[in-house]
Amino acid sequence: MGTETALAALSTISHFSQKRFATTNDWSPINAEANVEVYTVTLGDIGRSGSERIARTNADIAALIPQLEKYIESGNLKPMDYDILEGADFEPVLRGLDAFGSRKSEGKKLVVRVATE
Repeated sequence: MGTETALAALSTISHFSQKRFATTNDWSPINAEANVEVYTVTLGDIGRSGSERIARTNADIAALIPQLEKYIESGNLKPMDYDILEGADFEPVLRGLDAFGSRKSEGKKLVVRVATE
């Protein structure tokens, strides 16, 4: 649902005529409006080593981090609202799945805390 929510927000909120959408969703087709360029990032190589391709992926991502920080600091890029679900054992996971299934969490990410810092 994250892809659909993000694309809906992009089409509703963004005032730019040309829009860009980046995602790690490489497992299902993405149906975006004609004025949205979709960029897919495959996370399989991130943080790994062992080949020139993997090293290039990590270098490309590292080069983007300063620009991402600028967008966040300026307020041009804002993270989604989120709720932290806490509890014992699998109880918060089950609550999260229930909220997800009934769309009670719509518009927010659900984060399950599995350990204290």
